[in-house]
Formats: sequence, structure tokens, C-alpha cells
Amino acid sequence: TNIRMAVLLRLMTLALLCLGSLGDIKVGCKMWKQRGNEICCDGCHPGNRLLEMCGQRPSDLCKPCEPGTFTVNPLKWRCERCSDCVGAQVHVKNCTAIADTVCGCKEGLRCANDKCSYCVEKCQKGFEPLSSCRPCPEGTFSDQIDMKCKPWKSDKSDYQVTVVKGNASSDIQCVSKQQPIGIGKDEDDYVLQLLRFPFKFCFFKKGMLCFCRYYNTRS
Repeated sequence: TNIRMAVLLRLMTLALLCLGSLGDIKVGCKMWKQRGNEICCDGCHPGNRLLEMCGQRPSDLCKPCEPGTFTVNPLKWRCERCSDCVGAQVHVKNCTAIADTVCGCKEGLRCANDKCSYCVEKCQKGFEPLSSCRPCPEGTFSDQIDMKCKPWKSDKSDYQVTVVKGNASSDIQCVSKQQPIGIGKDEDDYVLQLLRFPFKFCFFKKGMLCFCRYYNTRS
């Protein structure tokens, strides 16, 4: 009895899994128009291919793609074969009825296009990735692997001077210019304050004497 119960539960689980997988892809025509006594399909459900343009029931007009095939076009008569990741490619994501296989590239390589249909070598420092690795033009640099070239920073500031010239793999290096030797503005203000101090002290002393005389007179 226990064995039968275990087998029954296993069969029920498999049945639920099958129903769940079928529920991922709806079957038949998704959009249609009435034409006389028939309906004509304007677009199948995702992952379905067209069987008949017009018929009696929407479910009879489209059919899900067979395993190993897919379609992204709602009015395709045939599903496309799933791509294989070959050579330097690595498998990233499985093919489904609504999307092709996703491939990547082995370590040290990069995808040559958006579809990653083939792999090419990653661009080293001093180069930028285009259809192939191109050296950075004069006045630009790339200091990271597989990075586009960037312009050198400007050194035309009145307060900076270039100490290291830029190249294809590094930016220019600048430092601030040294101030000319002499009295700066802050030092000039300090000297003026020193010159003014005796006069301020005399005025203060004279004021105190006047105050004392006035106070003594009142007393």
C-alpha cells in the first residue's frame, strides 16, 4: 500500500509539472478578426507558429514550436532552429519557444556583436573595441581592458603644467604651478597691519588719557 501511494504521488507530481510547463506557452491565435463565417489570425501567441490563416477556431490556427525551435514573429509559418554555442562560445541560457539560445565567450574573449555569433580577443590597454581592436588615436587613451578610448584631460590651465605626457594607455599628468617668490597678498596685508599698529596704539593711548582727564575733572 505504501509503495502504491508513493507511485501515485510521484505520478501526480509529474502531471502537475507537465501542466505547469504547458501553461507557460498558450496555444493558438492571440489576435484575430471575423471574416464571414471564419476568423482570420492577426498574430499567434508567443512561441506559436502559424498553421492556417483562417479557420473556425483560434486554437486551430497556430501551434507551439517543437522542442529545439523558437520564433519571435507572431505570423511565422515555421519556427527557427535553436542556435548552438560552439568553439570559443559558452552556454549562458537555454533556448525556449520564444527566445534563441544565449551564448557568451570564454575567459579572455568577448562577443563580436550583439547576438554574440562569434568571439574575438579582448582589447588590451591602449586599444578600443570596434569590429576589431583599434589603437587609440592621438590625444586619447584607454587604461582598462576592453574600454573605449577617452580624450586626454586639458592642461591649458594657467595654474597647471604638464609633467608627464599622455599616450595610448595613460592620461597626461599635471601639477600646479609654483607661486613666484616674493611677497604674496596675505604677506602684504600682514606687513600693512604691522605698519598701522603704532598709529592705532597712539590713538588708543591718547583716547585713554582724554578719558582719564575727563573722569578726574568730574570727580
